[in-house]
Amino acid sequence: MNSPLVRKLIRRAKGVWLTTHLELGFSAEDRHTNIQRIAFVSAELARAGAAVIAAPIAPYERSRNAARDTIQHAGGAGGNFFLIHVATPLEHCEKTDRKGNYAKARRGEIKGFTGIGEYEEAACVTEADEGTDDVYEPPSKPDLIVDVTQQTIPEIVHSTCTTIIRSVLFSLAL
Repeated sequence: MNSPLVRKLIRRAKGVWLTTHLELGFSAEDRHTNIQRIAFVSAELARAGAAVIAAPIAPYERSRNAARDTIQHAGGAGGNFFLIHVATPLEHCEKTDRKGNYAKARRGEIKGFTGIGEYEEAACVTEADEGTDDVYEPPSKPDLIVDVTQQTIPEIVHSTCTTIIRSVLFSLAL
């Protein structure tokens, strides 16, 4: 994993991210645009033979569906897409937020921040609550649901790998 090629791809991906997101904020349209840019870059990398793991906050079903479509249709033979829903309770997100973004959003310093003001169970909210900057639409058909408050990281990695391997084996059997 620490090969020069991997380091080069990571630097390129970071460079793309740094140059493509600067004008984007937290509006619904900006978030959708960001997810589509990530999907485009992921499809290009997949078509070139790279295995891509992208973990953006994608709060809208339409954005996730469009990303899936882009990657599956433009990613060539490597254009596999697995939607893994990290169903983490809002309280845990706030408690483990190293950048302090949740606290900033609570103070009103960040507008349009997903999850602030939502009900206790963030995974159940599909429309804005009073005082909510933005909603999170849980995926309707995730390939896998994980919860870091209920599972260890090794268990989540195992579940993720099993999901991917099962899909590959199933496609080979067809």
